[in-house]
Amino acid sequence: MMQFFMKNSKKRPFTDFFYFNSKSTYVVFFFILNSIAFGQTKEAVNKDTLAKENKQLDALMQQLNAESLNENKTNYEFNVLTNKQNSSFNLLNEEIQKANTILKEGIDYKALPKNLNY
Repeated sequence: MMQFFMKNSKKRPFTDFFYFNSKSTYVVFFFILNSIAFGQTKEAVNKDTLAKENKQLDALMQQLNAESLNENKTNYEFNVLTNKQNSSFNLLNEEIQKANTILKEGIDYKALPKNLNY
């Protein structure tokens, strides 16, 4: 029984065959992968077209950035003007409310001479 578990046992001839066969399979698989990788790197890249495309892309991006900058400036100026108008209309509304309150309640003439210091 002990001979069956030993590596050099004569009762295990198929295990040595499969062990050798798996090594050769790995080697063949490795060579196939390398040949595929070398075959894919043979194509040359034209660097001039890449540089032209990059310059065109940069010019396009600069143009889009300039347009968005102008749009943002216009929006900012419009927002500042709107805020100024809103604040002035709010002040006018407060004065109108004060005037309406005075008209509804009337003017207190009894306290007027005390305020004028007669």
